[in-house]
Amino acid sequence: MYELENKKRVENKKQWIRVLKNENQENNKALDILLFLYDCKNYTSNGKVIADYFNTDVAAINSYIKSFGKRVIDLLNIDEQLRDDGTHRRWNIPFETVPELNKNGIFTWKLRNELVEALAEQYDLIPKEYESLEDKIKQFIEEYPYDEYCASIEEDLAVRKLFVERFTVNNIMKLSIDEFVIGKANIDENGRDTFCYLIERKMQHLGQMLGSFVSKMGVWYSKKNNRYDYTKKYGSTLEEAFENLKKEICFLLTSANNDDYEAIEKCKIADLFKGKILSTYYPEKFLCIFDEEDINKFLNLLNIEYDIHEFNTLEKKKKLLADFKNSNKLLKDYSDYYYVLFLYKTFRNEVKVKNTISGEIDYNIEFVDFEYLRNHEFLKKNSYRSRTTDYEKINRNKKDIGNRGEKAVLKSEINKLKLLGLNDLAKQVIICDNDAIGYDIDSFDNNGNPIHIEVKTNSGNKSYLDFYITDNELQHLINDSNYYIYYLFNIKGKPKCHIINREMILKNNKEFFQPVIYKVNVDVLEK
Repeated sequence: MYELENKKRVENKKQWIRVLKNENQENNKALDILLFLYDCKNYTSNGKVIADYFNTDVAAINSYIKSFGKRVIDLLNIDEQLRDDGTHRRWNIPFETVPELNKNGIFTWKLRNELVEALAEQYDLIPKEYESLEDKIKQFIEEYPYDEYCASIEEDLAVRKLFVERFTVNNIMKLSIDEFVIGKANIDENGRDTFCYLIERKMQHLGQMLGSFVSKMGVWYSKKNNRYDYTKKYGSTLEEAFENLKKEICFLLTSANNDDYEAIEKCKIADLFKGKILSTYYPEKFLCIFDEEDINKFLNLLNIEYDIHEFNTLEKKKKLLADFKNSNKLLKDYSDYYYVLFLYKTFRNEVKVKNTISGEIDYNIEFVDFEYLRNHEFLKKNSYRSRTTDYEKINRNKKDIGNRGEKAVLKSEINKLKLLGLNDLAKQVIICDNDAIGYDIDSFDNNGNPIHIEVKTNSGNKSYLDFYITDNELQHLINDSNYYIYYLFNIKGKPKCHIINREMILKNNKEFFQPVIYKVNVDVLEK
């Protein structure tokens, strides 16, 4: 049966490019669906998942694809394919199905290989199966030749060499305030030769720290107020603050020399200033990345696994990035500065979209039980979306939170089984590849019985349950006794998880379930 359904009907990439060029790009739902599938794992999904994403119903999705198939047939003059009942089979023009993924009545759609290649070429995309890290590294090295890069930072490296020779630990304690502060560059002949001016303005290729408040320095000169100013955490007077700040810098450098990461974390200096000092004095130890969100993003994008209880400081996580580089056969022979440039240039789009949470989620999840009271009443607000709302950022943040929640539950389940002595079963716990299945994780209960877990993740700590459930998931909840919904919340702090009470939620479905979309299905007769 599947052999006929999956028979290729558009012969090659060239024909698909012709189809794509002929399509009207404006408000083209079929094209939106194809691009949605392109972003799915293995280019695979199903009508229900797609309908949920576009906030419509499966009938509408089918209609868009049927119309698209008809346009392809007319353009390329290919034969119609009929079912036994005489109806047209057009979904299989852009898609094939994967029989082993067709479970529980869910029928999968997978983009045809030639169409994937055509979409990639037509819209300047990179097919995911070719988008390996090795390819990214090779492409970066080709675009940014190492010799040219080294020549571009020679001046900054020369400044760094003189800087560390001049500002030793002993000399730092002897500095006057005018030899230290930034802010006097245009009013003092020595203003461009101070500790803060040199480290921020003259070594920008060795770590960018512009664009934030000058208070990060701890002590500075305010041109607006024509006076020295300081951060109160260092002292109650300017003199006291300046002396304590110098002590903190010396303490930081001594701690770095001794690889004392706990002491580095305790240092009062602002992270941005601290990071630039560390990478300036010890570039072989500390990468010139100063934003923790960026560090978390790079760890995630490079698939670097780590225990958040062990790697619990910014500098420890930076060391993970450095260790990754030093163990990579393509990167290890290049400088750390070049490596940082690779990270920012290669993942610049991902870095622009900040995570809504910081780093990995703690997998030591606290499981809690609730008494179900009543339907939560939302306060009505006059709300609207700005025309400049970044929907891509919103969706990517939601996806990021969801992915991290799944990963935390995965680790929690593995840890649970190991503690029970079920080590063989712990190795079999997996995150499912196919969204169409209707759940996220295959695991086992305390008795070793298989269970299916759907993870709903919320970043807040709410006093009410708040999540969406698809019809596919609802059918699992009704019919599959081994199906569980894990509601994971408070993930910005100490994560908590509530396992949805199946009996209670279904018993009170009319009260607890809020319909957000309806399908209209009516037989009609033209008058």
